[in-house]
Amino acid sequence: MRVNIQPTPWDDQYFNLRTARVTLTQELAVAEQKELIENSKKFDLVVVDNSRCILENDRMLSALKNSYLCDIQVRFKLVPDGILISQPANVSIENSMRPSKEVLDISQTAYRYSRFKVDKFLDQQKSQDIYIKWCEDAFNRPDKYFLVYKKDERIEGYILFHIDEALMIELVAVREDSQGSGIGGKMIKELICFCRQKDIREIRVGTQAHNREAIGFYQKHGFRLQEVRTIYHYWPKK
Repeated sequence: MRVNIQPTPWDDQYFNLRTARVTLTQELAVAEQKELIENSKKFDLVVVDNSRCILENDRMLSALKNSYLCDIQVRFKLVPDGILISQPANVSIENSMRPSKEVLDISQTAYRYSRFKVDKFLDQQKSQDIYIKWCEDAFNRPDKYFLVYKKDERIEGYILFHIDEALMIELVAVREDSQGSGIGGKMIKELICFCRQKDIREIRVGTQAHNREAIGFYQKHGFRLQEVRTIYHYWPKK
């Protein structure tokens, strides 16, 4: 396979680093391993996505100096065909959403699991605030959708998603003092209604393997395991 390392400008700007990403779809031959190492030298950080957890790639990446397993990503999918549900009145979906301080406040505390937080070489404050920046950059964009759940005019939770070949969930968050009250499930049900209306055949989402709460949540609401991937942060200049 060709080792295709792609620069990641968003990460560059946010972390003030030269960053890139590469996805490995099959076992690398020795020559390809050398190509990966050599081509990584122009970057500060390379995120290596080892799809299907290919064992020999895991061994090679684990042996590299300053290469760390930062995430075991579990991806799920749900096919909304045949699911009929009513739409809650306090849930809305819109793209090009105007900036919302309430959404940003929820993002400040909602995400406890992150591959950014476990990387000791990344700025820890930036790693903590990355989901705030993620939402800020999604506001006012026609290709980004926010599903928002409100109670007494206060936003209690949101789902950020975009539509590609499927509906791709990017972020799911519920206000800290409202967690455990069923808001997440109501938002997923509304997302299913949206897919039925738009003839979208699949919903996809990913989470961390150690986030058992999220895994249980998605399985409870009909999502099925699609794939597992190992994600490495490789710092070739350290």
